[in-house]
Amino acid sequence: MSSGPLRLGLCAGEPSGDILAGAILRSWRARAPALEVSGIGGEQAIRAGLESCAPMERLSVMGLVEPLKRLPELLSIRRKLIARQITLRPNLFIGVDSPDFNLPVER
Repeated sequence: MSSGPLRLGLCAGEPSGDILAGAILRSWRARAPALEVSGIGGEQAIRAGLESCAPMERLSVMGLVEPLKRLPELLSIRRKLIARQITLRPNLFIGVDSPDFNLPVER
């Protein structure tokens, strides 16, 4: 691992995941104050230092029809998130929830 700051990638796609993400980031930041975090999250994760590249609310979809109607937007957001993570090269990526969205990012 490099001697530079610890870099995390993170994606929380719904409010309960954002609460967990905020707690994770506050804990990591207590140990590594220079922590750099990028990805997608809501108010809790942003307050804990996440640089969010898309509004978390855009990932919050329910049922069968809504995700299908918004599929092009969701895929675009995921492509941008993956590209950003490849550029920033985090030491670790944490997909908090939304496995259908996050598992391809984690790969």
